Amino acid sequence: MMKKRFIMLILFVVAFIIVLNADFLESKSRNVVTGAAVNNATIGYPVLLLHGFNPTYSPRIAEFSLKDLQGELASDGFVDKGIFLVENNCDQLRASGPIVVRTSYLERLKVSDIQEYAQNVNRSISRIQECTGAEKVDIIAHSMGGIVVRYYLQNIDDSSVRKFVMLGTPNRGGLYNVGELADRLVENGASRVSLDFVELSQNHGFMEALNEEPIPGIEYYTVAGDVDGIGDGLVLKDSVRFGNNSHLVVECNHITLKNPSFCPQAYEFIIHSLN
Repeated sequence: MMKKRFIMLILFVVAFIIVLNADFLESKSRNVVTGAAVNNATIGYPVLLLHGFNPTYSPRIAEFSLKDLQGELASDGFVDKGIFLVENNCDQLRASGPIVVRTSYLERLKVSDIQEYAQNVNRSISRIQECTGAEKVDIIAHSMGGIVVRYYLQNIDDSSVRKFVMLGTPNRGGLYNVGELADRLVENGASRVSLDFVELSQNHGFMEALNEEPIPGIEYYTVAGDVDGIGDGLVLKDSVRFGNNSHLVVECNHITLKNPSFCPQAYEFIIHSLN
C-alpha cells in the first residue's frame, strides 16, 4: 500500500513539474506586446521549424526540441529569432538576413487532431508572412510535424511554402516498435481513441486520403533514418520518401535526426537543401 502511494506521489510530482515548466516557458514567450507588421521585408526566406509528436502536449516544451537545430542554423548565417507566437510583436522578426524561428501547432495541454494542428500552422505562417513581408517560407519539420504541414498544403494553402524538408516523417504511415500501438488503435480506418498519433497508422483513413502526389511549385526534401535495416527505430525508412524528391538515408535514430551534433549528415543535407 505504501509502495503504491509512493509511486502515485512521484507521478504527481513529475506531472506538476511538466505543467509548471510549461507555464513558465509560456509566460516567457508571451512577454511581448502585440505590434504592427514590420515595414521592411525580411531578406531571404524565413525558415520555420516544426516539432514532431510530443507526449506532454505543451507547445513550449515541444518547441524546445528543435533548439539545437535552430542554433546550428544561426551559426551558418541565419538569424536566430527564437520562439515566435502569432500574438508576438512583429518587431521580434526584424533582421538584416534570413531568419529561423521555432513555433508549435499544439495548444496548451490540449490533445487534438492533425486537421486542427494544420489550422494552427496556417495562423503561424500567415503571421510570419505578415510580419516579414515574405511571399513564402521554408519549413523544416520533424516526424509528425511533416504530416501536419502536408495536410496544410493539401487542404488549406499550397502557395505559401517554397522549400519543405521532412526529417523522419512517416509519409506512408509505417510505424514500428512502440509505434505499432497506433495500428492497434485503428478500427475500420478510424481511430478507436482520440489521440493524434493514431492518425499516422498506415491503416487509418486519414493517411489513405493524404497520400497524394507532391504539389507542383514546392521543393520537397526528405531524410530517413536507418539503424536496424528497417528504419530509425520508430518510422520505417521506406515510408519517409515522398515522390521523386531529393532524399537521404542516414544511420541516425528517430530522435537524433533533428540534432546536428548527433546526426551531422542530416544537417549537411538540410543546409544544402536551403541553399
